Amino acid sequence: MMIRAAVLLSAAMALPLSAEGIPVFDETLGFEISGLALDGGLLVNNAGQGFFCDVDDSEKATHLVLRSCIPFLGPLAAAALNDSSSADGPLEAGFVAGLETLPEPAFTPAIVDAFTEMGCVIDFNGGEDAFIAEVAHQLARSTGYTGPVTDVSFEAVKHLSEPAADAMVEQGRIVLDRDAMTATFTECQ
Repeated sequence: MMIRAAVLLSAAMALPLSAEGIPVFDETLGFEISGLALDGGLLVNNAGQGFFCDVDDSEKATHLVLRSCIPFLGPLAAAALNDSSSADGPLEAGFVAGLETLPEPAFTPAIVDAFTEMGCVIDFNGGEDAFIAEVAHQLARSTGYTGPVTDVSFEAVKHLSEPAADAMVEQGRIVLDRDAMTATFTECQ
């Protein structure tokens, strides 16, 4: 029960990504064993991501140790990972594929960090590109992605983060001044 609670609490947390943009098992986020594979491996959920893990179960073992956990990828994420249209294509495509699996609330911390980094008041007279780029960089930082943040990431972040930003406006956490073309984060310190 305690492990299940830890997994549920951490479901909105993003797993770190490998250099290739593949989710990496992170036991600090909690995990839940969801099944037994025919070859003796375990099916494990970690922060909402499914993994297949080998198990060290030697005869003298007093406990089981998960080792070499590899993620399950859907067809889109696998295709994105294998996309080699450019030198950075697979890396960035994996980052975007990972973002696409996140629930709406997972974007809120990046929006908060972007507001804080940009001085808590965003002037949209010149457009929203600088703000969206900062949100993208905050998401890259928080997920451990170290590759390029190009137009591909930018467009995905723009689309994916919009519902979280709208929710923050509805909650009064962001106040829009349409006349001045500004947005203010009310919780800024």
